[in-house]
Amino acid sequence: MTTLTKIDLEKERYALIRRHIQDRKAHFEKDIPTLLNGMAAEQINVRDGQISTSSQADAADRFASYFDHVAEFVHWDDLQPPIIQISQDGTMAWMINQVLSLIHISEPTRPY
Repeated sequence: MTTLTKIDLEKERYALIRRHIQDRKAHFEKDIPTLLNGMAAEQINVRDGQISTSSQADAADRFASYFDHVAEFVHWDDLQPPIIQISQDGTMAWMINQVLSLIHISEPTRPY
C-alpha cells in the first residue's frame, strides 16, 4: 500500500519566496553560484515574444558578462508580489517576478 504524504503548499510557497529573496541578495553581491544553485540544467526562456533555451553554463556566462558591467545595484525590488503556482502534489512549481532594478554601470553597454 502506498502512503500519500500531505504536501504543505504554503510551506512550499514560502520556500520559493525565500529563494527569490536569496536571488535578490545574490544580485547585490554578484554571487553567480547562488544564482545558479537549484537552476535546471536547461531553461526555457520567454522574452520579448521570443522563446529560446539555454544551459546553466550559458546562464553563468550571461551573469558574468552582466555583472562585469554593473558597478553596483542601487535597487532590485518587486513591482508586485511574485505570482506563484504549485501543483497539488508539490512536484512542480513556477514563479513569475516583475522586478525593477536600478544599477550604476561600470561602462556603457548593451541592455540586458
